[in-house]
Amino acid sequence: MEDQLAKLFVGNLPHSTTDASLNEFVTQAGFQVASAIVIRDKVTGGSRG
Repeated sequence: MEDQLAKLFVGNLPHSTTDASLNEFVTQAGFQVASAIVIRDKVTGGSRG
């Protein structure tokens, strides 16, 4: 089967979620991850969920 590339949006993340923890979670689910980026609040620095 041919590899396919896709973007995935994940909402409702805990504010403590980091790029690394999101990457690890998706990898453990059996997917290859090119990059995992958590959007952060400019004021608090926490995940925007």
